[in-house]
Amino acid sequence: MPTLSDQALAVARRVARRAGRLLHSRERDRREISFKGGKGNLVTEMDHASEELIISALHRSFPDHEIVAEESGCHKGKGGRWYIDPLDGTTNYAHGLPIYSVSIAFEYRGRLEVGVIYHPSLDDLWWAQRGKGAFRNRTRLKVSSTTTLGESLVCTGFPYAMKPKVHNLKYFGDFMRKTRAVRRLGSAALDLCWTAAGVYDGFWEMGLSSWDVAAGILLCQEAGA
Repeated sequence: MPTLSDQALAVARRVARRAGRLLHSRERDRREISFKGGKGNLVTEMDHASEELIISALHRSFPDHEIVAEESGCHKGKGGRWYIDPLDGTTNYAHGLPIYSVSIAFEYRGRLEVGVIYHPSLDDLWWAQRGKGAFRNRTRLKVSSTTTLGESLVCTGFPYAMKPKVHNLKYFGDFMRKTRAVRRLGSAALDLCWTAAGVYDGFWEMGLSSWDVAAGILLCQEAGA
């Protein structure tokens, strides 16, 4: 008999694909852009459309669960908690750069149980279930075995508000000098996917929210991070 975690994984995989395909189908449309908390923090009509699709689907399958979503905040409930980033990489998406994703994670009794990230541009479904491994489609993931910075490709990101106390500019420079290279592609969820797959040897970023990283953290843990 399927467990709650099994059911959550099945729903999250299906819903992430649906939301991602909606985003992909509208990728070349003219965007309706607004801002939240500063000129660099974009939100589009597709962030809202994707989130509404996901929340509606989760409510149908798990009507009593709590949902924490980037755009609409916390929808109170009990029995389990979902973290939703309906469009991670909004700035990329708004400019037509196909590096964006849908991220959905399920937490039960304080533990992450399921993480699903869908990259529509490559039709890649990244997913993990606690104790059962992490996968890119059907390929099992394993983190990098690289042990030295000098042989490493690492990645990072920056907050939207680039205030004088944003120390990551210094860290970026330090890592540039000590590693093979540093990448900054604009989707923390996908950065964590590629870290789980061993493409990146490491990832760091400050100021992220639970919906940015919940699914990706489980992928990395299940891949051996």
